[in-house]
Amino acid sequence: MNQSYYTPFSSTMYTPPSPRDTERQQIRSVAGFIGILMLLLCTTMQFTYVLIVLLLSFIGFLPSNAMIQDQLGLDNTTYLCIYACVYIIAMGLPLLLVIGKRRFFRQKYEKKSYTGGVSFLAVLGAVGGCMGANIVTSILMTILENWNIPMPEMPDLLEQTPISLLLNIVVIAVLPAILEELVFRGCVLRVLRPFGDGFALVISAVLFGLMHGNIRQIPFAVIVGFILGWLYVVTNSIWWSMAVHFINNALSVCMDYMSAGMSEDGTAIFFSGIIYGLAAVGALAFLILLLVRGSQYRMNHTNTCLSSAEKVSATLRAPAFVISLIVFIALTGLELMV
Repeated sequence: MNQSYYTPFSSTMYTPPSPRDTERQQIRSVAGFIGILMLLLCTTMQFTYVLIVLLLSFIGFLPSNAMIQDQLGLDNTTYLCIYACVYIIAMGLPLLLVIGKRRFFRQKYEKKSYTGGVSFLAVLGAVGGCMGANIVTSILMTILENWNIPMPEMPDLLEQTPISLLLNIVVIAVLPAILEELVFRGCVLRVLRPFGDGFALVISAVLFGLMHGNIRQIPFAVIVGFILGWLYVVTNSIWWSMAVHFINNALSVCMDYMSAGMSEDGTAIFFSGIIYGLAAVGALAFLILLLVRGSQYRMNHTNTCLSSAEKVSATLRAPAFVISLIVFIALTGLELMV
């Protein structure tokens, strides 16, 4: 007689993950992707420069000791051309990581259409906010200097020639407006939005600030990153944030160009005051617009299971994300010691 066998019912039944656990895992997965993106960005920024300089030294364009010379021993315009090549490669390679990662970009957002006047005020208001961030940063830097915290010098690659002005606008305004917006708003902010626009704005703005690796630029970049992110979220279009990013950086270049070519009789201060005054008027007009038609500029409040603190905790459980933060902070500290 054949003995029948059976498997007794297990007392430990499979329990599907709760919505909270599922969301934690999703955030960790997205944060890991962002961490890898940021680590690749750090790596390419640091090593592309060295590789290009070594290559130019090998072919004889640069002397063998160019690495230890200020600006490689080159004039501003030539050095800026080399920097442009480094920047394009360093920012472009991380974008290649996004190709094939469509599972992070499944959610679609409908673009919002605004009238020309409303769009103009929105852009002008955002530019005014960026200039306000410049003022806040200047105050903060004054406080840090009073605490005897050394401030790294910012490179000045602008010469009093039209070619230098055009090249600076391309490198400092056009390229960052395209590449940085694609990385930080088009990638980082976008993949975090399903977990809440506010959460996505804060994380992307902080990473955008730390990416600059300079204590003079980080506070300003964090505030500007928040403004650009907000503009991207309320319009669901990256073109507006690109436009404001370009205008902000181009104004900075033009103001430096005018200041360098003017005497110290107050003319430069006068023109700077006009630019800041126009931006302030635009920001004020936009604030009035927000009070009247603010519903058009509200962020989406995604229904999520986790609190803000729990989302941050889940983000910090992604090793790649934490390592990228450590690397960013270490590079900033190294900049202070150099």
